[in-house]
Amino acid sequence: MRPAFAGLLSFALLLTGFSVARAQTTPVKGAAALAVSGGFARMLIKLDDDVETDASVAGNVLIVRFKRPVEIDISRLADSVPDYVSSARRDPDGMAIRFALARKVTLNAMMAGERTFIDLLPDTWTGLPPGLPQSVVRELAERARTAERALRQQKASVDTRKRAPLRLRAAVQPTFVRFSLELPDGVGVSSALVGQKFVLSFNAPLTFDLADAIVAAPANVGAISQRSEGDTSAIEIALIGDVDARAFRDDKIFMIDVGAQQAEKKPQQLGAPKPAVTAPPIKDAPAVRSEVEPEQPAQPTSESIAQLVAREPAQPQTKVTPPPVAVAAPVAIPVAMPVAMPAAVAPASVPPAPEPVVAKSSASVDARRSSDGLKINFAFASPTPAALFRRADVMWLVLDTETAFDLAAIKREGGALIGDVSALKTARGQAVRIRLNRPQLASLTAGDTDASGKAWTLTFADAAQTAPQALALMRNVVDPAHAKATVPLAGAGQLHKLVDPDAGDALIVVTAPPPPRGFVRRQDFVEFSVLESIHGVVVQPNADDVSVNVDQDGIVLSRPGGLTLS
Repeated sequence: MRPAFAGLLSFALLLTGFSVARAQTTPVKGAAALAVSGGFARMLIKLDDDVETDASVAGNVLIVRFKRPVEIDISRLADSVPDYVSSARRDPDGMAIRFALARKVTLNAMMAGERTFIDLLPDTWTGLPPGLPQSVVRELAERARTAERALRQQKASVDTRKRAPLRLRAAVQPTFVRFSLELPDGVGVSSALVGQKFVLSFNAPLTFDLADAIVAAPANVGAISQRSEGDTSAIEIALIGDVDARAFRDDKIFMIDVGAQQAEKKPQQLGAPKPAVTAPPIKDAPAVRSEVEPEQPAQPTSESIAQLVAREPAQPQTKVTPPPVAVAAPVAIPVAMPVAMPAAVAPASVPPAPEPVVAKSSASVDARRSSDGLKINFAFASPTPAALFRRADVMWLVLDTETAFDLAAIKREGGALIGDVSALKTARGQAVRIRLNRPQLASLTAGDTDASGKAWTLTFADAAQTAPQALALMRNVVDPAHAKATVPLAGAGQLHKLVDPDAGDALIVVTAPPPPRGFVRRQDFVEFSVLESIHGVVVQPNADDVSVNVDQDGIVLSRPGGLTLS
C-alpha cells in the first residue's frame, strides 16, 4: 500500500508542477504604442496581467525584458516615430523586445501596475525627467485606497468572527429598565436620539446578543435591533410615544435607562378588540350606542322597528338595479356597430393612393485647367457633406453619396499632374482617391454659386487658395474610467470606415458641411491619432475598442475603460 500511495502522490505533484509551468509559459497578451509629445518619445506597454518589466539601452539598441513571455504587436511602432526608432523586433520566446534607436537618447522607465512607460529623452533634454500622466497617478491612488479598504474590511471581518458577541443585559426596576453593555478595550461608543430611535454607535464592527434585552424590554420599546456597516456597528432601540431615555458610562460599562410605561397604557398594547370596532357602523344610530351595547342592550322601540322595516325593501332594490345596467351596456354596443360599419367599409372601395417616388440624386464632375491651377467641381442634387485630407501623395475626398462619378474628366484635364484617379465605396458613401505626380497644395471650397454644400470645388495649385478653419480636440479626464475626447463640429455628416490600400491601416472619417474646417496638425495619443485634414475629421485608431460617435454637437471619441489622455 505504501509504494502505491507514494506513486499517486508523486503523480499528483507532477501534474501540479506541469500546470504551474504551463501557466508561466503561456504568453501574456498586450499592446504597445509609441508617440512623440513635449519634446520626447514615450512608449506605453500595457499587458493583460502584471508582469515585471525591465528596460535598458546597450549601444543603439533598446531592450525591454519581461519575466514572462508576452504577445505584443509591434509592427507599427517603428513607423510611428521614425526619428527615435528605426526598427523593432520581438524575441522568438517572447521574453524581450528589441528596438534599434535612430538617435542617442536617455532612458526613463516607470511601471504603473500592468502598464510600463518608457521615455526616450533626446540628448538635448534638460531638467527632470517627465512623470506619469495625472490620470494614471489618480488610478493608482484609487487602487491603493481600494486595496487598503478591502484589507481593513477583511481584517475587521476576521476579528469580528474571532470575537464573541457582546451581551446586552437588562435589569427591570419599578419605574425604568436598565440596559447595560460591557465594552472591549479600545472601543468607543456614542448615543443619539434620532426621531423615535435611540441609537448606540460603535467605532468597531461588533456583534451583540440581544436576547435578554428583548425579553425584558418594557411596553414602550417597539424593537431592539443591531446593524454593521464596514468598520462600524450600532444598536437601535425603537421607542413608542413620549419615553424618557438616558445613557451614561461607568468605566467599561455603558448603560441606558428607559422609563417604564404607565399601567393604564398596557391594555392598549394588548389590542383586545371591542364589539364597537368589529360591528358594522349604523348610519342612523347615535355615536354612544356602540359603547353601551356590550353592557346594556337597547330595547327595541317603535321608531327603530319602523326604520328596520323601511330598510328591508331597499335591499332587494339595490340587488335588482345592477342587472339592467349591466345588460344595457352590451346591448348598446351591437346597435352602434352597424352604424360604424359603412364608414369603415367605404374607404375600402377607393383605390389606395400610389406611394411617392423619390428621385435618385444625381452628381456631376467638371474639371478645368487654368493659370490658377486645376479646379475640380463636384455638383449634387442636394447638400452633401464632404471630407478632404492627404496621405503621402494621395488626396482623399470622402462624400456622403453613393452616386457613381465619371472621373475621366479629372484624368483628362489634370494631365501630368494627376497620376491616378479611383473611387472606393464605403457603407454610407464613397471616397475619391486622386494620386498626384508632384506636390501640390489642395484647398476645398463650397460651390461658386451655392454655398450650402450642393457643390464642392477642389483646387490643386502651387499656393493655397483659402485657409480652412481650425478644429480643436477637447479632453475630458475628470473621471479616468470614462475619459473621452470630443471635437466640436456642429452639423457633422456621416461616419465612414475605410482601409487605405497603400498603408493597409484602418481610418474613420467624419464628413461635414461648409465652411471648410479641419485639423491644422496631426495629434497623436496612445489609443488613437487625429490626422491632419483640410476638411472634416480623420481618426486613425491604435486600439480595436476605440469608438467614434457623431451627435448633434460634434464627435465623441471614447473607449470602454476610458482613454489614456494626459
